[in-house]
Amino acid sequence: MNKINRWAVSSLVFARIIYAINWFNIASTFSHISSDFKQDISLLGLLTTSFLIGVGIFQVPGGILAAIKGSRRTAIYGITIASSAALLCGLSSNLQQIVILRFVVGLGMALFFGSSVTLITRYLGRGSEGFAVALLNSAHSVGGIIGIFGWAILAEIIEWRQSLLLSGALGLISSIFLIVFLPSKHGQEG
Repeated sequence: MNKINRWAVSSLVFARIIYAINWFNIASTFSHISSDFKQDISLLGLLTTSFLIGVGIFQVPGGILAAIKGSRRTAIYGITIASSAALLCGLSSNLQQIVILRFVVGLGMALFFGSSVTLITRYLGRGSEGFAVALLNSAHSVGGIIGIFGWAILAEIIEWRQSLLLSGALGLISSIFLIVFLPSKHGQEG
């Protein structure tokens, strides 16, 4: 693997870790959110359902967009959309905003996922497809652990809003890494 591909793979793995943090962190901060908005456990179901509907509905359109605009662009769009919405959850003034924003987080993640699989398999090369998917899934697991346990602690220390602002900001940083490190020239856009 050449140097360019190493940076590309590393940026995809980093983005996938932050992606997973933004997937799971809402559950870690739920008790704080429900207390602030004076809601019960049904709120967690509503937030989770909204998110999963966004992920589910946009998987196929994400693949179509990747075929039209290219996997690089679609991955960047996806992580940027998901991260922006995750950040905005920390600024929400009411429950309805968070429900809508969690749907948008899911939409962005749907755009990122398929494109990231396509890109990492390309950068790791023919014959490394299994390793590529395992690497992305391992990054998701690492991010999930950080999102569940780390964000529970973080929400206690810096409050739930700031923890969501932080995870959204980290996601936007990962967008910048993708823009910088994913090759866009000489047929590598796809």
